[in-house]
Amino acid sequence: VPNHSFQTGEVLKYRIKYGPVTAVNTEIAVAKDTVIRGHNCYHITYNAQTVPIFDNFFKVRDYYQSFIDKKGLYPIRYIKRLEEGHYKRKEFLEFFHERGLVWSRRVDKVFEIDPYTQDILSAYFYTRTLDLQKLKKGDVATIKSFTGEKSYELDIKVHRRDIIQTELGIFRTVVLEPLVMGAG
Repeated sequence: VPNHSFQTGEVLKYRIKYGPVTAVNTEIAVAKDTVIRGHNCYHITYNAQTVPIFDNFFKVRDYYQSFIDKKGLYPIRYIKRLEEGHYKRKEFLEFFHERGLVWSRRVDKVFEIDPYTQDILSAYFYTRTLDLQKLKKGDVATIKSFTGEKSYELDIKVHRRDIIQTELGIFRTVVLEPLVMGAG
């Protein structure tokens, strides 16, 4: 899959606000290049944590990692560690696309998957490589995804095109909404 959308060293930072007050800081990074089972991979990380004052109400410490094959842009390994209030969950997936399988360490079970199935974090980066110029408002792109010991179709809806101005300049954008199945 051609990738002209992201590269190693990219860092995106977001603030989630509760009214005018920042409640959660997040960071998504193409942290480094690495090799997993012979695959040259992007090591993608996602961190989210509440600011100290909000820890008293609902503490969040989420950390995701996806190791994405640089040529095919599909995940080789996925790690998720969630701490949200009293809820905690860990997930470790090892993808074997050449055999159409994924192994979940949490349940020590192998599941069948379609070729090039994504995890939720790799799907974010894969979506950025799609040719969105062909899609119109209301169109939906579908990506095969796997999480929580099951495969599902991740639909991504096109809402509109927009022009935004940032510190880095003016950019033409496409506003998308991932229609995530289930809770989360």
